[in-house]
Amino acid sequence: MSVGHKQVRLWVSMTSILLLLAACASVQKTPGGGLTSAVAQNVVRIACFRALEDADFSAIKGRPAKITLTGFADEGNSGILRLLFKTTAEKAGVLFTPTRAPEYEIEVAALAAGNDQGRASNIISRSERVEGTVDVEMTIRRLSDGAVLERQSLKGKSRYQQTKTLGILGRGKYYVRNSAGRYVLVADPTELQ
Repeated sequence: MSVGHKQVRLWVSMTSILLLLAACASVQKTPGGGLTSAVAQNVVRIACFRALEDADFSAIKGRPAKITLTGFADEGNSGILRLLFKTTAEKAGVLFTPTRAPEYEIEVAALAAGNDQGRASNIISRSERVEGTVDVEMTIRRLSDGAVLERQSLKGKSRYQQTKTLGILGRGKYYVRNSAGRYVLVADPTELQ
């Protein structure tokens, strides 16, 4: 065998070993701790915006209402959920006024609202991510008799991911899970409204 063939075989062998090692990634999940950083806040906010894309407030457009939040949401997450649901309902024409008694209640039952951190690493690269989830059951109820006008299941998921390859830290990016179940890039999370 010539020297050139030996070098090619050595290069192929080393590349194969490197690819095998890169494929052996480990994932470590750590428990979420509420809204601890701007990134954690943004992933929950983005997930909530995604969930609200499917919300329908047309049954109480032009009517006075109040929002009640129940379920699994810590203090920080419940504040942002309440604010975003109220703002979205107002944009849809629902009235929130202190001068009129509410006729309807928008009950937002948080089945899951929060974030989690994860890490995937291998010899070549390491990826840090924060994932946000909002899973709520929204019920619109007439207060005079308790009748349920609407019941909607609203879900949103988002993620922030930052990768370090060969010691070089890349720019972090936000993603949101679309209705087809795929994560798509959020160009600028501050522009979501």
